[in-house]
Amino acid sequence: MNPSLEKSYLVRVFYTLGTAYSQSFFVKSATFGWIIVGLIALFDTTQALWGIAMSTLALVLQERSFIPRFIREFGIIPLNGLFLGVASAHFFERSPITFVWVSTFAACLPLLCTATYAFLQRWRLSPLIFPSLLSLSILLQLPNLHRSATLSLQNASHSSLDVHTVVFESIGRWMHHPNVFLGGVLWLALLLFRPRNAIALLLGLSFSAIILVAFFLYGAIPFEWSLSELALSGGVVALGASTLPEKPRLIRVLTSIFVTIIAGVIVSPLLTKWELPLLSYPYILGFWLLQLSLQSRVRIVKQRSVTPFSHRLREQSQ
Repeated sequence: MNPSLEKSYLVRVFYTLGTAYSQSFFVKSATFGWIIVGLIALFDTTQALWGIAMSTLALVLQERSFIPRFIREFGIIPLNGLFLGVASAHFFERSPITFVWVSTFAACLPLLCTATYAFLQRWRLSPLIFPSLLSLSILLQLPNLHRSATLSLQNASHSSLDVHTVVFESIGRWMHHPNVFLGGVLWLALLLFRPRNAIALLLGLSFSAIILVAFFLYGAIPFEWSLSELALSGGVVALGASTLPEKPRLIRVLTSIFVTIIAGVIVSPLLTKWELPLLSYPYILGFWLLQLSLQSRVRIVKQRSVTPFSHRLREQSQ
């Protein structure tokens, strides 16, 4: 291969991966994406490397497949590869056999993302990170993969009632590294690149944390549950809502966050029966419901089923 062409290809891969990573916070910036991975590497180098490896594998296979334009433009496949890699390094013992299994599932992400996208087009919804969550859930059920000995099912020894701690631990947990300091520096980086996104995430997590602390004091949440795990999905719903082209009303966003939290409280004990963590499933449900409610409102106002807004809404989502 011509050296100049090879260099151009590597630069394009580097840029594509960074842009995809940044979509985890609804930003489109290769620089910000690599800052995210760099911050993860400061706290856990192996976890960051697993994320890079799985996203790169998924991207390379994406280039050899027929992928819808929307998925390519928004980096859905390498984004899911990043989440699958960092989550697997967090939940499992880091052994060669684990790496092989995770790589196998990462190789399936182009097909899984495309299939999920095709299914959701009936409602004009984005796959978001659902393919990686589904892959991780299947991996967690495999008997020959051993979970990390340092983790409990809820990934926390107790529930902190400090709203500040819950908020920033949730941000770190979004990258599957529940650390208050990592969450803090990630939020500061987001504030630097997208202040609106950072403020929306902070307010959404604060609102979620306050509700959950109230639930905890009322006795609706067991002591061993992690409040940051439950608050995470509500905060990311607020983050995503702040990036939609037609800004939803505050009451609609708060309602979506509340529904997301309730879904997490209900689903968490059900998943426990299958020895599965909550992950970000409530976020997926909450954000999809928010999108559907906005699309329904636009159809009523404009009295037609397909509108320019609904098209933009889909393109602005992850």
